[in-house]
Parts: sequence; structure tokens; C-alpha cells
Amino acid sequence: MRVVGETRQNLTCAICGDKADGQHFGADACRACAAFFRRTIAGKLKYVCRFEDGCEINKTYRCMCRSCRLSKCIRVGMNPNAVQAIRAPIKPYIRRDDHRASTSSNRSSDGELTDPATPIDVTTYQGNDVSSSCSGNSPDSGFGSLPKIESLSMSLCSPLPPVQKKPLHEIVEASAPEYIVDSSSLPPSHPILTQMLFGYQRLLDRRDECFSRPGPEWAENDAPRRTFLQQNVLCVTDYVHMLRTEVEWISEMLSTFNGYRDLPTNEKVTIFKHFWMHFVIFERTFESFRVMGGEQDDHRMAMPNGDVYDVISGSYDLTGVTDLPIEQVRPICQPWYKIAALNMLPPMKVLQPTDMEMIFAIGYMLWSVKEIESKLQPETITFAENMRDILYDEIFAYYHTELQQCNYVKRMGDLVRLIGQTEKIVAHRNEDVMLNKIFNWAKVDVFLTDVFESD
Repeated sequence: MRVVGETRQNLTCAICGDKADGQHFGADACRACAAFFRRTIAGKLKYVCRFEDGCEINKTYRCMCRSCRLSKCIRVGMNPNAVQAIRAPIKPYIRRDDHRASTSSNRSSDGELTDPATPIDVTTYQGNDVSSSCSGNSPDSGFGSLPKIESLSMSLCSPLPPVQKKPLHEIVEASAPEYIVDSSSLPPSHPILTQMLFGYQRLLDRRDECFSRPGPEWAENDAPRRTFLQQNVLCVTDYVHMLRTEVEWISEMLSTFNGYRDLPTNEKVTIFKHFWMHFVIFERTFESFRVMGGEQDDHRMAMPNGDVYDVISGSYDLTGVTDLPIEQVRPICQPWYKIAALNMLPPMKVLQPTDMEMIFAIGYMLWSVKEIESKLQPETITFAENMRDILYDEIFAYYHTELQQCNYVKRMGDLVRLIGQTEKIVAHRNEDVMLNKIFNWAKVDVFLTDVFESD
């Protein structure tokens, strides 16, 4: 209950105890808990607690048991009837300068026309973290209830704010604001992986805040969030601008990772240069699988802003990027996301990795420094080896405690193969960077060399 005279700045979320930003569905709540309640009720999702409905819900550990979190939402006064069951489709914001727009119509499975702007809410899929099963088909995994992505002929993304170009040594020193984790609330079997997962969630929150697609039909209580929408043409300049922003957000995420945040700046710079593209490729493929589901013949890739593209047969807008016709660019530059869609997305869909497996892969690639050992101090190399050992111990503890019915060895083998495929795609992209230096086909810095070759 709100205390009379209590200011908005002093409100506390009745569910998790974090800072609340107002009333949501009848109770003081933070945006994260409000979004969780809305997507649960709107999606008619059902959860099952594995620990006798007695899980503690706090701001550090709120996402670990959705069943107990939902129960607490209702217990503190959130009203399910206040949630809109079905959202009206969001209409596209037509940009006057959008010469890339083309018209198309879509038909549902029964032949009826569907609105081309029907969104997918990013929050309709649930991270199958510590309470998930291996199969990906359990009620808690969220894969079976993914709505269909409809196509949209023009961009809906909110324009990114101007990105101030910074040297990499400044970027790596960025830290996530107000990031505090109560270590006593972390699971004893895999605390470091769990804390890394919290850091990744902050990255997702960043995207939701920046790339939300507000419209007049949205409820006032809704927290910012992305929606995933099919697009016809991938604008390369927009993608590069988005990627430049992602670099800073990835650095903020890493500032929450044990060990990395305490490294000297020059060591962070070296590791970040080696790691960042590994993260982009693996995480983009992972989220594409989570959004699109497990269909093997679906090679669409989701971008951080929520735009979804058929990167195999879709079109690219190179306006302002090069004076060469695209037929001449193709032989010297094969976009990494096209290779990932062909070679990495299908096995990702077969494995259906959990959030914890995903974050293990991210951590493993972060601390795999063999290729850059000559640029690192011996202490950093030793620390990286120790971190990899810890991550191995924790992922196997996670398998033992949470995924008891799984063939751990096979899953780990499949996961390591995905890591290996990521490394191959990174190597291919590095070749594209070298070819661009030779042929100088790009007029703009599509590979962010001003960031990664200036320090």
C-alpha cells in the first residue's frame, strides 16, 4: 500500500523491492515486474514452481522463479483484468524520406488478409533459465507459444540518438549504473553464471528502452519494450549505427562480469577487441532462434532493434555506403549474419540452448584468450584460465541441479560446436575487413575500424 505523501522517487516495488516508477495494474511496481505481469496475463502463460512455491522474490533474484513471482504480483494487488488481453496492431510510422519502403500483403493460414504491422512483443518469450528443461517443449520454456511474425514493408524502429564517437579505452571503462547484486541471493551451484545472466538482462533492458515502438493503442502502464517486426530491406547504414551503439552496451554488460571489471584498462581493451564480435554473432543467432522458434527452414535473423530480415534472399540498401553496384560488392563481402543464418542458426535450433547455456558460451569466449596471449600480462592469462575452469564447473553444476534428465555430454559437445562455428564466422569477417582495406569499397566505416584500430 502506498503511504500518503510518499513521492514517486521513494516508491518501492511491492514485488521485488526494487525502485518503483509508479502504479502498474493496481500495485506499486518497477517496470520489469510490470512487464512480467502484463506479458504473463496477456499471453495466458502458466508456470510451475520446482521448490514448493516458496521461492524468495527480490530485485536480484526476481527472474529465477516465474511461478512465485506471479503469485506475489497477485498477492500484492495486481489486477489481471487491468491487462489488455489483445493489443491492436501498431500502425507504421511512415518516414517521409523512406525511399526503401515497398508494399506487400500478407495472408494468414486460412487465406484471410492480416495486418502487415502485427508486432511480436519481445517479452512474449520467456528466458528458460534455471527453471527450464532441456527439451525446449516444457510449459516453462516459452518456445511453443511464440506468435507469428508478420511482415512490414517499412521501418518502425525508433531513431537512435546520435552516438558520440569515443576511443575504445573510454568505452571499456563504462559501467552499468546502479548495478548491485546481493551475493547471498545467488544460487550456490552457479553464482557467477547467474550474475552474468543479470548483466545480460540489463543489456536487453537497454534495447527495450531504446528500441520500444510506442503507439496510441498502448496502455499507460506498459514498460518500454521491443517488438519484432518483419522488414523487407536491410539498410546497412542504419545497421552500422545500431552496432556502434551496441558496442557501448556490450561494454556496460561486461562491467558486471566477475573479474573483467577489475582488469587494467589496457587489458580490457585487448580482450574486448577480441571478444565483441564473438558476442554479437552468438547472441544475435541465439535471440533469432528464441524469437522465431525452431523451424529449420526459417533463416530469418532478428536485429537488436527488433527488425527481422530474411538475410538469405532479402534486399540490402547500400545507399551512402558504396558507389559500386551490389553485384561487385558480393564477391568481396559476405555479411556475417547471412553465414550465421545458414551455418549456425539450424544447429542452434536443434540444441535449443537455455539462457544459462548461452551465457556460459559468452563467458567461455570472453576468457578464451589464446589468440591474444602475446598482448596480455601473464597474470591476466592465468586469471582467464581460472575463469574458464570456474565456468565449466558451474555449467556442469547447473546441468546436475536443473537439467537432471539431459545428456550433459552431448549438450556440451553441441554447445562447443556452436562456439567453434562462431569463431569461424569471426575469422570470415576479419577477412572482409582486410579486403575492404585492399579494395576500399566502403565509403563509410561499416566495420567500426575507427573504434577498434585507434587504441
